[in-house]
Amino acid sequence: MRKSFLIVAGLFLITCNNTMKVTANTVTTTPSIASGSSISKSEYISNIDNLKDFVSEHFNIDEKTGKESILETKGKGLKAYTTKKMYVKANVHIRKKPTKKSKSFTILPLGKKITVVNGKKKKWTKIEYKGKFAYVNSKYVCSKKPKIIKVKSVKLIGLSQVQKNRAYTIANICIKEWKRYGVLPSTAISQAMVESTLGKHCRGYNLWGIKSGSVRYSSLENGVYAYLRVINNGCYGTAPFTKNSSSQIRKILSGGYCVPVGNYYKNATWIVNKYKLKKFDKMI
Repeated sequence: MRKSFLIVAGLFLITCNNTMKVTANTVTTTPSIASGSSISKSEYISNIDNLKDFVSEHFNIDEKTGKESILETKGKGLKAYTTKKMYVKANVHIRKKPTKKSKSFTILPLGKKITVVNGKKKKWTKIEYKGKFAYVNSKYVCSKKPKIIKVKSVKLIGLSQVQKNRAYTIANICIKEWKRYGVLPSTAISQAMVESTLGKHCRGYNLWGIKSGSVRYSSLENGVYAYLRVINNGCYGTAPFTKNSSSQIRKILSGGYCVPVGNYYKNATWIVNKYKLKKFDKMI
């Protein structure tokens, strides 16, 4: 493979070292030892693009260092393709085709290593999955293993496994989205406990009683983001990005989240302390 690259790259360098005359429709190259010849500009550009495609498919070029590493080639002839180990930086669907409407085989967890086929693409990246080709959304693909926040290190003793899983999901999103929304995991989880006992008494993943519980969401993740947007809708003053859960909860309640405030605040802060939810806040 390396010989192929050097040969093609060599031809490219020879072309670049020639004297080029560019007109409206043609590119004329004049080698030092041969007479000039003309090709159409579109043909010239096409040749350059083909070379770029060849290099990108067969070599991994680090944009910062300029160093290259050869990718593994599988298959033969027209079926040959290159692979590279990469990671997913969020929980992401593996789909049969490169579209959100396509069937999802499964959901890969954050930090999972994947085998990328012919390099990462702009929108959808092809991967190997159980001996077949599949696709993942390219915005969730990265070359370095992402930092995995170990929310499950907080034991949450006394909660059911379903409640724990919901709390971990909420914590993960709040930690990941802190710079955008500024809501502490302990605040979000304690309010979900007060409003719905972490989903035990609600419908449609509306754990926070948004719009008096009348709206429903298709997933817990969507419910969490809806709650984060509510806290950032301007009604709760400086509550977002307050780094103390007691103060943040008080500001949210002062903004009119729930009336009466007294018992709500007392219950929410008690939950924070009982389940040691501030351990999540330290992960931000």
